[in-house]
Amino acid sequence: MAWTLLAAGFCFYIPESSRAHVGMIAFFIYVFTALYSIGQGPVAFVYSAEAFPLSHREIGNSWAVSATFALSSALSLTFPLMLSTFTPTGAFGFYA
Repeated sequence: MAWTLLAAGFCFYIPESSRAHVGMIAFFIYVFTALYSIGQGPVAFVYSAEAFPLSHREIGNSWAVSATFALSSALSLTFPLMLSTFTPTGAFGFYA
C-alpha cells in the first residue's frame, strides 16, 4: 500500500495544466483506500474481538478501537501541518 501513497505523491510533479494531474492523484488515493479496506483497515475490530479472553474482551476491544480512532485522529490533525511544512510529495512520502 505504500507504493500507492508514493505514486500519489509523485503525481504532484505532473503539471497542473495537465488533465491527468488531479485524476492520477485521486486514482492512487482511491486504490490506497480500496487496499486498506480489504487489508489492514478492519484488523483492529476483527482481531481484537478474538484476541482477548471472554473475561477481558469488552475492555480489550474498547481499548483497541479507541487506539485506532486516536491514531486516525492524529493522522488527520497532522496532515495539514505536513502539507505546509513539506511539499505534498513529501507529506505523502512520509506517510508511505
